[in-house]
Amino acid sequence: MIFPIVLPASNVTFPVAVPPRLLEEHLVSRADSLHALGSQSLQSLRPGQLLLHSLARPLSPAQSMQLSSLGRLTHERHFNTRKFKRDEMYIPGGLVLGLTLSASARDLHEVLHEEVIECAFINHLHPWDIVSSFSYIKEMDENITGDLEALTLRTIGVKNVDVHLDLLDQAFPLALFTTPSLRTKHMEALCKAHIPELSKKIVCVVERRILRQSPKTEAFLL
Repeated sequence: MIFPIVLPASNVTFPVAVPPRLLEEHLVSRADSLHALGSQSLQSLRPGQLLLHSLARPLSPAQSMQLSSLGRLTHERHFNTRKFKRDEMYIPGGLVLGLTLSASARDLHEVLHEEVIECAFINHLHPWDIVSSFSYIKEMDENITGDLEALTLRTIGVKNVDVHLDLLDQAFPLALFTTPSLRTKHMEALCKAHIPELSKKIVCVVERRILRQSPKTEAFLL
């Protein structure tokens, strides 16, 4: 018996801590000062809209190792080229998330605040694999102080596919964007059944909420 001492069950309850939103609250409180600068949002977005982002780029082995060292990551699959071949080396999850979100920056560059609600890593990413992404707008909240709006969206990162070119006329299943907490098994089953072009290609699924200036223009009445 590993633990011979039997302890009674604990009755301690931990309070649910509300995550601090100091930066977001500060931005909302200063929303009126942004009005004089004019809206920096170039594109009007609505729920149900799908964005195929045009930016696609990889990480080289050197870049991956340097950033992994800065993050003090120690897994051998990020560094040890003696032990692992190129197709056995992995890009760390944090960098996969960064590549996925940065690929959407060209269309969502006006973000003032961003909150990652949920993130799932579906397939491995290797050095020199190009990452592109597409986003689906799920919800929109315009009831915020000043000329601000909050968007809830799902951004999906894929490898070795330029979504802006390869998937321009592709029909996407709605379940890809609305099914909660998709994991590798369910994602692959969904892709094989409805969009085989993305089978084994999806590397990251990010649910996030962004705060930005509203692109609305004021109506001028004569």
